[in-house]
Amino acid sequence: MFVRADDKITTRQTSLFLTNSVLGAGILTLPRDVVESVKTPDAWMSVVLGGIIVMLVAVIMVKLSQQFPGKTIYQYSKRIVGGYPGGFLSLLLILYFLLSAGFQNRVLYKLN
Repeated sequence: MFVRADDKITTRQTSLFLTNSVLGAGILTLPRDVVESVKTPDAWMSVVLGGIIVMLVAVIMVKLSQQFPGKTIYQYSKRIVGGYPGGFLSLLLILYFLLSAGFQNRVLYKLN
C-alpha cells in the first residue's frame, strides 16, 4: 500500500504518522498523568469530560469546513468573525498547536 521506489515519505504517510503519534502520546498517557497529579481515583471524569468537549469542537470544525470547502481555517475565520478578530483567533490556534507540539515532544522524550 505504501511502497515507493524513490524511498520518500508521502504526505499521507506523514499525516498518519503524526496522527498516531498524537493519539499514542496524548490520549494514552493523559489519564495516567491526571491521576498522578490529582492523586484521586475520580480523575477519569475530567478525562471523559475533556474528551466530550474535544468531540464537540471537532464536530463544529467539520461543519465549518463543509461550509467553506477549499479554504483553510485561517481564511474562513476572518470571514466569519471579521479581519482582526479572525486574525487573533488564528494566532491563538497557532499558539495552541505550538504548545501541543511541545507537549508531544515532552511525552515522546519521556517514553524513551
